[in-house]
Amino acid sequence: MPNKGNKENFFGKKVLSKNNMENLQRAKLFEISKSKAFRGLGERSSPKTSKKLRFFEHEGRGRETAGFFSRKGQWFLISAVVATTVFVSIAGLLRDYFAADFVPVAIINEDFYFENIKDGLNATVIMSSVNPPACAELEKNLTEYIYFSTKNMAKLGFLEEASFTRLSCASKAYRITLNLTSSRFRRSETFTTP
Repeated sequence: MPNKGNKENFFGKKVLSKNNMENLQRAKLFEISKSKAFRGLGERSSPKTSKKLRFFEHEGRGRETAGFFSRKGQWFLISAVVATTVFVSIAGLLRDYFAADFVPVAIINEDFYFENIKDGLNATVIMSSVNPPACAELEKNLTEYIYFSTKNMAKLGFLEEASFTRLSCASKAYRITLNLTSSRFRRSETFTTP
């Protein structure tokens, strides 16, 4: 049986009359009142609130809307961002107090430098000459090594003084005096090459 209240518009689509529209709204209200979300809404609202008003609160922007940006979720996100910002700021401020500083260990290596220069002088004497030993070449190599080590130690802030005297050219025996001085260190030693 055709519904007399329905009319067709200019494009041929059926338009609901006022009575049919009210019936449709009542049907929607009835379906919503049976759902779980609406039951929770009804418990919070007063008994004097009409069904239509509760329907629009549920569908509109009422307090009870559930979604990603609900008020509880917004405050959770805001507090999480604030807490993270505070912790990162505090960690940044305290980073320098808890960082391991390895620079003083590298600076206080005077003994290592001294022994390294001493080993270099001994190696220069051992490797410089062949049989028969050429004393002039050996002394030239020792002088160049002392110049090289003095220059490099000066870059590091050390004063190096080294001198040598020939004991025996045939056995490659030299007496070497080595002094290494810095602002907080002084070491001196006289040794004989093998």
